Amino acid sequence: MNISPLKVAIMAAFLPVCAFAQENTTPLSEQLDPIVVTASRTPETLKNVVGDVTVVDSYQLRNSHSLTIADILKKQAGIQTYNNGGSQTTTGVFIRGVAEKQSLIMINGIRINETFNGGAYWSALNPATFNRLEIVRGASSSLYGSSALGGVINAISTPADTIEQGNHFFAGIGAGSRGKVNTYAGVNGVQGNFDYHLAGSFARADGFNATTPESGTSTYNTDRDGYKQATLNGALGYKWADGQHIGITFFNGYSHNDYDAGLLTNNIYDITRQQVYTVTSTNQITPWWQSILRFGFSKTSYFTPSYDADYGYGITPNPAYRANSYQRQLTWQNNFSLDANNSLSTIVERNIESGVATNNYAPTKSHRTTNALGLIYRGHFNRHHIQASIRNDNFSDYGHKVTGSLGYDFDITNALSIGIAGNTGFRAPTFQEQFGTYGGNKTIAPEKSHNIEAHITYRTDSTTLQATVFHNTIKDLIISNGQSYPNNRLENIGKAKIKGISLTAEHDFGNTQIYAGADFLNAKNDITGERLIRRAKAIYRAGITQQIGNYEVGADYLFVGHRTDTDFNTSRTVRLGGYGLVNLRASVNFNEQLSAQFSINNLFDKQYTPAYGYKGEGRTYFLNLAYQH
Repeated sequence: MNISPLKVAIMAAFLPVCAFAQENTTPLSEQLDPIVVTASRTPETLKNVVGDVTVVDSYQLRNSHSLTIADILKKQAGIQTYNNGGSQTTTGVFIRGVAEKQSLIMINGIRINETFNGGAYWSALNPATFNRLEIVRGASSSLYGSSALGGVINAISTPADTIEQGNHFFAGIGAGSRGKVNTYAGVNGVQGNFDYHLAGSFARADGFNATTPESGTSTYNTDRDGYKQATLNGALGYKWADGQHIGITFFNGYSHNDYDAGLLTNNIYDITRQQVYTVTSTNQITPWWQSILRFGFSKTSYFTPSYDADYGYGITPNPAYRANSYQRQLTWQNNFSLDANNSLSTIVERNIESGVATNNYAPTKSHRTTNALGLIYRGHFNRHHIQASIRNDNFSDYGHKVTGSLGYDFDITNALSIGIAGNTGFRAPTFQEQFGTYGGNKTIAPEKSHNIEAHITYRTDSTTLQATVFHNTIKDLIISNGQSYPNNRLENIGKAKIKGISLTAEHDFGNTQIYAGADFLNAKNDITGERLIRRAKAIYRAGITQQIGNYEVGADYLFVGHRTDTDFNTSRTVRLGGYGLVNLRASVNFNEQLSAQFSINNLFDKQYTPAYGYKGEGRTYFLNLAYQH
């Protein structure tokens, strides 16, 4: 039998099960576990969740010193990211190889995917102001509707249910290479019947020269591209009686980002702003009936000014572009406890999308209304765990779309479990795809996906091992018919198959913690047989943390394999080489409240290409002082 790298990785991931099996001194049911909401739209402990889910807590978010949530995501299993030379530039996130516009991004349960282009503006989302990040992998349209083909990412502001009475302050101020400054401060807690969270952040940097000559005359520029970012994030809740709670949340993120647009166009920039507001009433009507009524509003704004660019044919003006997209979401969810181990939830939802844009390529104004009905069942029978869901979305512009999901987990022991799930998803066309001047097609249908996955998980109080395999088929992909203007248009003529395996391993030796992971992905255009661009076939992650008294030191390694991309100057496919990055970190706790952290990213100053025509950031240093009480 041939010994392939994939087989070696699988064996290496599961051999430690035998070595660590005797260390399980605490039953899994008695261990503290994060609470997850996104996976079933109701609070559950992570060990009871059916599916492939990760929770990133507030400690990890604040101590990452990352500029955006996308910087956090690239460290997670099953996720790949790219950017145009910096966190503040155009950024894409692939969940299990599925394109960004095909995955749902939310803040406090409200979708923020931009209605014209379908993606999220990551540059305005500073992770330090959130309390947790929930990542659900796999098609989730039967829970949330459109855009959830690859999964769901939900950034949550509200304090954790386990937060103690009193005020809890936290703050950090840090500075580093290339003029980088990243600061945050906040307070959360519980006072009587009130719970609250308020946090703000500010970040800036001088940036670096991101483009290369390969990007073309319309982009290449040797100047530095800096940024400024500010966010305000909050939540306030009031428990006015037992089982009766009303709460509000708000998020306002702003970023001013320089980018390159040719040698004669210095100081070109864009401004992005993300706003999300919610009002939620949670009411325990009877001991077995809970009602949740929520209204959410999100606004995404993008602006870049006009400028002149000389591409060798004289001065050609580029008009200013401004796009505002709005989403108003009203949800009524009813949770019914059938008994101690069985529950049923009904969903009634209305989402109104609208947008206004000023651009030669985008529609000037668009509108869509979606009415949805959903049903979710959860059952736990000793070692058996089941989750089933079905949802019907009725769109004002193209009718009904029904999706479903069925997942089953079985606990072999208190520590070892296996599971399998199948689900369907879809993505409604964006306003740009439907009504854009160049290529827009009012008759295109939603993209559809069928996903099946299986996993085996071993989890104790000190060890986690997991292997997940998946196969996702996406049909009716919206792509160009390849013809020249004015005959070019978008059509449902694409098909893709994405399959892979994700391996993770973590172990806590006490003063030493280690982790390792590997993702293997085969993402292809099923019609042409070509690889989907910017998806690496293999990604490896590893790290170690060592505690020595009040000190802590650590190292992390990330290897991204080679990828393909498109040279937009010639439309030819190009190969991007793989790269490996080593990061070092150290911290010291002066007392229970005050600590300092120092990090070196890209220790060996590795030159790499995150996207064709752009280069990644070289070696950087960052020093941070943190306070929490």
